[in-house]
Parts: sequence; C-alpha cells; structure tokens
Amino acid sequence: MVTRWEQVARAQAGDDYAAAYAARFRQQAENGADVHGEAARGTALAPPPSRVLDAGCGTGRVAVRLHELGHPVVGVDVDAPMVEVARRDAPHLE
Repeated sequence: MVTRWEQVARAQAGDDYAAAYAARFRQQAENGADVHGEAARGTALAPPPSRVLDAGCGTGRVAVRLHELGHPVVGVDVDAPMVEVARRDAPHLE
C-alpha cells in the first residue's frame, strides 16, 4: 500500500525521497540548526532511561537522538523506504 505521504514525497523528491529527507536534516544540523527539539521535549517530559516508542519514526532522526540521551528506543513506521534509511544509519537501534 502506498500512503498519501509517500505519493507526495515521491512527487517532490523522486524515488529516493527518504534519503533526501534525511540529508536535508543532516545539512540543517551541519549549518548549526537545532534539529533535536522533539527529542529535547520528550526528554524533558520523561527523563532517561525512560523507554520510548517512536511511532512514525521515519528516518530515525529523533530515535537516534533519544538513544544518545540515554533512552531505550524502538522506532516504527509504515513507510518502508524511510525505515530502510533508519536501519542503514542506525543499525544498533530496533
């Protein structure tokens, strides 16, 4: 099943939309942007080592940061290409 998100993402960025999405956030971080607001907020609400389910984890950006902050994290998403990028970039996470 192709989701509406996947249709829009492919229309905007092509078949490699998941890698493009991850690259955009990496570039923002390299340019000094704070791309970890969700993880910071989650950690403020539930200090480590709170267990976290990152539902709709996409490329795993938030899950990776939560893990770095000391949380056990599991990420799930219905978008297979996004999960493939997450698995490639963070094979140590579930």
